[in-house]
Amino acid sequence: LARADRGADVLVAFYAPWCGHCKAIAPVIAALAAKHSADARLVVAALDATANDVVGHAVASFPTLKLFPAGTSDGPVTYLGGERTVEALEEFLSANGHEFSAAEATRAEL
Repeated sequence: LARADRGADVLVAFYAPWCGHCKAIAPVIAALAAKHSADARLVVAALDATANDVVGHAVASFPTLKLFPAGTSDGPVTYLGGERTVEALEEFLSANGHEFSAAEATRAEL
C-alpha cells in the first residue's frame, strides 16, 4: 500500500466481502468519504483484503481500519474499536493529526 504523496491522510478500511461487520460499516465508510469529498487532505478508501495482497500491513480480522497519516515516517494507526459511526471516525482522525478545515467544521455543525 503506497502512501499518498500529496500530503493527504489516508484512511483505509480493509474488508472481506463475506464479512457481516464489514457490510455493516460499509455505509459509514461511504458516508465519511462523501462528507469529506472536498477535503484534498483526506482520502477514504475501502480495500477488499481477500482479493488484494496487503504486504507489510497486518490484517488479522475484518474490518480493519488503518490511518496512514501524511508527513510522517511512523507506521499506520489502527482504529482499535469503539463506535462505528462517522462521528467516531472523525474523532479518530482528529486525534491522530488530521485537521478538518473551518468550512468542514461549519458544514458539520449545520
